[in-house]
Amino acid sequence: MKKLLSICALAALLMAGCQKPEEEVKVESVAVSPEALGMRVGDTQELTVLIAPPDAAYMTVTWSTSDASVATVDNGLVTAVASGSANITAAVGGKSATCIVTVAPTPTLAVPTPETVNLGLSVLWAQTNLGAEPTSLGECGYYFMWGCPFLPETYDEGHYEATALNMTQETSGTELDVATALLGKEWSTPTSAQLQELIDNCNWNNVTEDGRYGIRGISKINGENIFIPFAYCMDYRGLIDFAGHDYGNYWTSTPDANDNTLAHYFYLSQYGHCEVDNPMYGPGVKWTGMTIRPVKKK
Repeated sequence: MKKLLSICALAALLMAGCQKPEEEVKVESVAVSPEALGMRVGDTQELTVLIAPPDAAYMTVTWSTSDASVATVDNGLVTAVASGSANITAAVGGKSATCIVTVAPTPTLAVPTPETVNLGLSVLWAQTNLGAEPTSLGECGYYFMWGCPFLPETYDEGHYEATALNMTQETSGTELDVATALLGKEWSTPTSAQLQELIDNCNWNNVTEDGRYGIRGISKINGENIFIPFAYCMDYRGLIDFAGHDYGNYWTSTPDANDNTLAHYFYLSQYGHCEVDNPMYGPGVKWTGMTIRPVKKK
C-alpha cells in the first residue's frame, strides 16, 4: 500500500512538472490622451495613458520629451517651458504613443472687451471685431494670422508662429485661440459650426454703418441684429482691396483637417456671399491677416 501511494505521489509530481507555466500577458497597444495639446508658457497639463489589455504584465510607463526646452514631462504631467512644439511620448512594454504639444507665445497685445448681442443662438456674438472700440461698429479691428495673438511685422510665412502649424484639430477656447488668449476663457473665435449657425439663422442685407460698407444679419429667432463690416484681409503686400469688390474674411477656430497650412474662415461680399470659405479658393492660408468676430459663452 505504501508503495502504491509513493508511486501515485511521484506521478503527481511528474504531471505537475510537465504543466506549462502561464504565459505573460504582453502589452498590445498604448494610447495617450489628448493626442494634441495647445499650451502657453507656464501652463501644466496631465496626460492619461490607456494600456491594452488591462491585465498586461508590464504596466510601468516611461515618459520622455523630444525637446525639454519647449515642454517637460514628469510622470505624465506636462509643463510648458517656451514657445515651440515637442512630442511627449509614453512607452510601455515595447509599445508607445505620442502627444504633440504646441506651446504658443504669451500674448502681450491689449484689446478692449466687446459688447455682445443675443441672436437666440448657442453663443453670444460680439458686436464689434476683435481689437475695435466697443462703440465703433464699422471699425475693422486688428488683423491676425491664424492662431497667433500678436500683430506681425509682415503677413507672410516667415513671420508666422510655426507652433500653430501643428494644429489640425479644433482650437476654440484653447490656448491657441486668439480671442480666448486676448479676452479670457469666456470668449473664443467662432468654430465653423457656430458660424454656419449664424449664417443659417439670420436674414442678410448689404448696409453701411459708421461709414463702413458691410452686411447686417437680422435674427430669424428674435429679431436682434448684427453688423459685420467688409474688412478685407492682408498679406505681405498689405491690405488686399480688390477694386470694385467689397468683401470680408474672418477667421474661424477650425483648421483644415487635411492641410496644416490652411484654416476655415467667414467669407462675405457685396455680391451676396455669406458662407464658410470663399467657394473659389477654399480654406485660407494661416499666415493671411484676417479679422476675428469673437463669440462668448452664454
